[in-house]
Amino acid sequence: DTIAGKEWLKQSADNGYILACHPYGWLLLQESNPLAYIYLKRIVEIDFPLAYTDYGKCYYYGIGTACDYDEAIKYFKKSIEIGVIENYPSLLKDAYLFMGYCYDFGKGVSADYNTAMKFYQKAIDVNNLDGYNQMAYLYAKGRGLKTDFKEAHRLIDIAISESSGNPKYLDSKGEFYLLENKTNEAIEVWNKLKQIAPEVETTIDTEFTKKMRSLILGRIDTDIPINPTNNNSKAYVVIIANETYQ
Repeated sequence: DTIAGKEWLKQSADNGYILACHPYGWLLLQESNPLAYIYLKRIVEIDFPLAYTDYGKCYYYGIGTACDYDEAIKYFKKSIEIGVIENYPSLLKDAYLFMGYCYDFGKGVSADYNTAMKFYQKAIDVNNLDGYNQMAYLYAKGRGLKTDFKEAHRLIDIAISESSGNPKYLDSKGEFYLLENKTNEAIEVWNKLKQIAPEVETTIDTEFTKKMRSLILGRIDTDIPINPTNNNSKAYVVIIANETYQ
């Protein structure tokens, strides 16, 4: 099982099996555990290319070390250089994506949406679904190009389909609908998202989930019949904890 496998990797890495440092460091990185940096550094120090991008992520996010975008970019570029030479897509997928992030959000470089787009496209070319997601955002928000919701939905639909409905990509699609002021379509996505990941109603905070919680809590159901008994009667509709009472 996962816990036993993780413990085996830790013991192997701690007992000198250096190659175990990469998968164990990767697992720690998914948890934002500061120890990820230590284990990934060990494997990077023997020039193990598969670990370059993950090591760069430690600098990008400041996990186990100070946030340093210059260092992050250095390792993303090293991964890309070797990946291109060796024709090794697994070295390229996240390295291209994170270089896109750097140019998209101005991390360690000046923001440049055109360059970000080029890196996202490269990530797409090696089938990184997050590349589709980020490219879709560029179209939906008109960053560096004309806003194009049709293209944004086309791209995000590919990510949703290829990932069998990953909640992250459904969240993006819902946000695009909100940007278009298509509330009913956003609610449809929200309902699908709740079925897959119920925690979105309480603990997951994204632009979409925060807006939808606010929208649903404040939404009056106009289909509720309100029939005053006389001209002086007043009727009120109150939304309490997503339940409707008249």
